[in-house]
Amino acid sequence: MKNKAIYNMSQEFFIEMDDYQSDTRDKIKIVAPERYNDFIEFVLKLRIKPQIKIIAILQISSGSRVSEILNLKRKHLDLNKQQITIKVLKKKKRKNKIKFSEWIPPTLLKLITPPNEDKIKLRHGAVNPKLIPLLTSWVEGLSPEDKIFSISRFGVLKAYKTLWGITTHSLRHSFITYMIEVRQRGWDWIMNHFYFTELKTAHRYFKQSTAIEADKIFKESA
Repeated sequence: MKNKAIYNMSQEFFIEMDDYQSDTRDKIKIVAPERYNDFIEFVLKLRIKPQIKIIAILQISSGSRVSEILNLKRKHLDLNKQQITIKVLKKKKRKNKIKFSEWIPPTLLKLITPPNEDKIKLRHGAVNPKLIPLLTSWVEGLSPEDKIFSISRFGVLKAYKTLWGITTHSLRHSFITYMIEVRQRGWDWIMNHFYFTELKTAHRYFKQSTAIEADKIFKESA
């Protein structure tokens, strides 16, 4: 199947959401929560480069950044437990114009914001069982310290754009949105699982209004 055909077929799985991290309030294309598993099945069946298929499935199944996936070494993959161990990378600080101090008291904000520690943080992610045969073949012969992937972040971005018309952040955003809307995960899980150091970072993944989420936080803290 040619890339154009793959692109056209894939568009039924996506929706657009506001990207609150963008200064210009751009839209970001993500997999619709109700089509999350369908999209994974779609990608698994595609005849595309194995490396891109593995990266995409690992990313949308764990919510990792592409850079975190590309840093994986053979020792970080446990095929028997179907699990990957991801070293959480520090995110560059950026300006965010959403002022949470306007609706959350400093004492409460401090309570729900984890401390910014310099320790190495690890996060465990599940490996889709249907990916195991391809992944086993891909890592065959690698030593524990060998990197699993050789492609660059730009190479992944180019493939994502060509195949599905998305950015390298889209699948991470898709996973988190799925966990929030389908698996009913809340602010505390998002903050702790992804080691977010600021509430405003977690906010971008919630479609609900700020007021609704603020009320929820106040009720849970009462």
